[in-house]
Amino acid sequence: MATKPAANTPTKAPEAPAPAPNPTPSAPAAKSKDKRPRKVNLKKDFTAGTCVATFIGTGKVLTYSLADLLPAMVRHCALHGLIQKCSDPYSQKGSDAYVEASDAYDSLKNGVWYEKRTPGAPRVGVTVQALFNLLGVKKGWKDLKDAFTFFAALSEEKREALGKTKEVVAEIGRMKNEAAKAAPSIDSVLA
Repeated sequence: MATKPAANTPTKAPEAPAPAPNPTPSAPAAKSKDKRPRKVNLKKDFTAGTCVATFIGTGKVLTYSLADLLPAMVRHCALHGLIQKCSDPYSQKGSDAYVEASDAYDSLKNGVWYEKRTPGAPRVGVTVQALFNLLGVKKGWKDLKDAFTFFAALSEEKREALGKTKEVVAEIGRMKNEAAKAAPSIDSVLA
């Protein structure tokens, strides 16, 4: 468990040390002998606040844990992730950066992390919506935020498996059929 930083501990991330100067500027930097792209499998546990990174081809494993970090560093990581999450949507060519970033931030404020939607559709993950429809009354969920909290607490494997259950797949199909009934026809759009 991380201890509280001393009063004089800075709240920003420490600066990385400057790279050592190249003793022979004319010589090219040494290249790695391994030409394969580095691949990593990540296993995240949001409840425990950990991530196990297994490096393919080497067998090496790193475990990252929020509990190992000082509170100031956890805030730094959280803000970095928030900025990344809100800037990802507008990285696509031709999008309105302000609208995309604002929508992403609003989704996060509403407890929605995963999004699978068509343009113009409400921003909520279809699996979470299906779970709310299927289990909301039984679990006593008041809104989609409760369903998302339940979903986010599951392991990555359980979330993936849950999205493939016959009940969830059928409910997503039903939801898509309802959306299709309400959608305009091709002829009306092209008219």
